Amino acid sequence: MQTYRQLKEEMVYKTILIWKMAIPSAVSWEIAKFFGSHHPYLAPSTVIVCLQTTINRSLLYSIHRVTGTVIGIIVAELLLPYLDVSVWTLGIIILAAGFIAKTLRLDESTIHHAALAVVLIFVVGHQSGDYPFDRFRNTLIGALTACAFHMFFFPPNFVKQAEKSFQHLAKKMTEAITKVSTWVQTGLDQQYGNILGKEIGEVLIELHHTNNIVQDALDSLKFNFIANKSKGKLEDLNLHIEFLSEGYAYLANVIEIFQNWSKKGTITTS
Repeated sequence: MQTYRQLKEEMVYKTILIWKMAIPSAVSWEIAKFFGSHHPYLAPSTVIVCLQTTINRSLLYSIHRVTGTVIGIIVAELLLPYLDVSVWTLGIIILAAGFIAKTLRLDESTIHHAALAVVLIFVVGHQSGDYPFDRFRNTLIGALTACAFHMFFFPPNFVKQAEKSFQHLAKKMTEAITKVSTWVQTGLDQQYGNILGKEIGEVLIELHHTNNIVQDALDSLKFNFIANKSKGKLEDLNLHIEFLSEGYAYLANVIEIFQNWSKKGTITTS
């Protein structure tokens, strides 16, 4: 269950995200109009979808979107003049664009954007001859605008969340070690040993959760040029998690060994 502080942090993050969608969308629209676009809405639509959780993910998603758009435009422009416009034609062109992206070993997201570009060119391109070029230009404008705003205006930083998660994990590990010690000293009761086995499983889930948060936090700082101090903290946390992972592996192994000995009744408390 989320605490009040966690809910408050989530609301702050969502508020920043909304501002990041609104302002760059308006800016990208005006930039597209400045360059003579007849379809300026294409730029803000790219801004909105390219704003991912971290800067690194936004950059990767932007590359996938632009690359997929280019493939879709090229394939549609090459094939449409030689094919009658029909639902079968649409399917054939999507197949061609998709398999070209697959052959180039591009990301699945790129395949999606290639297919999307084909559909929109198929529908809008016949009504507006400059749509394909407009789509490429505005997609590029939207992607660049989104990444620039994400990078320089309140760039995402999840260091605090990572530190809190690590502290919680360390506390759980300490409690688990204390309980195992007590269990050994009080005679290795089998029923309590089974309970400890379940609890150590919960610690493993917590370990994976914390590790994921730290990795996301590290990812969020890859292109954050004003967070060197945060990077140092995260690198330390990452090292500590490695130590805790080794400690967990040792503890889980010890519990299993003692459980087996306890079942056979071949070990005394001393």
